[in-house]
Amino acid sequence: MHTLIVAGFGLLVLVACLGIGFWVLGRKGMARGALVFLPIWVVAISIDLWIGIVHTGYTMREEAPVFAELLLVFAIPSFLVWRRYRAAR
Repeated sequence: MHTLIVAGFGLLVLVACLGIGFWVLGRKGMARGALVFLPIWVVAISIDLWIGIVHTGYTMREEAPVFAELLLVFAIPSFLVWRRYRAAR
């Protein structure tokens, strides 16, 4: 359940970054928003990894697959958005 909550948060942050980028710079801003999202997302899931290990008691071996899954689930779509809109006018 926790992974779904974190993924839902990631979706909200991605939509916010893309929306703000579009609002500020138009279609090309969506590419910038996708690039802004990636470091925010890496920091957020790194904090989630740290909390899982330090406070919840999971091992790195248990948390690493969740970290990798959350990273890939959002890194791939944001890369595709960046690639699609980077040359937009």
